[in-house]
Amino acid sequence: MVGISKYDEIERHLRHAQTSLEKLVLAADGSELRDCWEAFLVDFSSAIGKMIAFAQREVTSRPFGHKLKNASRFDDEGLVFLREARNVAVHGLEPFADFTNPSVNISGAILMSGNSSAAFSNTYINGVNIGNFSIETKNGRVNRISGRPNTQISEVPASIKLKPVKNPEKKAITPVPTSVFGIKVEGGSPDHLAKTALDGLRNELLILREILQ
Repeated sequence: MVGISKYDEIERHLRHAQTSLEKLVLAADGSELRDCWEAFLVDFSSAIGKMIAFAQREVTSRPFGHKLKNASRFDDEGLVFLREARNVAVHGLEPFADFTNPSVNISGAILMSGNSSAAFSNTYINGVNIGNFSIETKNGRVNRISGRPNTQISEVPASIKLKPVKNPEKKAITPVPTSVFGIKVEGGSPDHLAKTALDGLRNELLILREILQ
């Protein structure tokens, strides 16, 4: 029988990864998004690494540990990507994803970000007069509009776009995954990948518990 305290460190990293995922959805700008995504990668990697090490110490769970280790390193494209992304995030010198600050979209053709202002007078976009108005943005959000706009003005939230991870030491490129733990995920966006991976790892911990009962 393995005491429940043996799982505390694994569960701690899973909780921290969940917190980072929740903050990711609420992040206000690209800098916050990067901090949250990097924190998720680090804690997820710590959780799976400690789960593998723990499983390999016990004879009955050793096959489980080897299978999870192989999935993380070779067999599961989502887990391999998360592992390589974590390595580049911690040790690399280049951004490991595209982080975009919030912006204001005018007519689907003009993006205003940061603190900026613009005035439009009889301006035509795609043959349509967009009106006479001025607009100010603050931190990529609409701060003030004056005049009479005759076009759609929308706020675009901060976002992350995943990209292939380059590992200069291995001279290898890991593509953005389409699945993790055998479940299809939306390419390019970290939200679905992170949630699916976290749910899958929690399920693996339940299996490990059952093996060691």
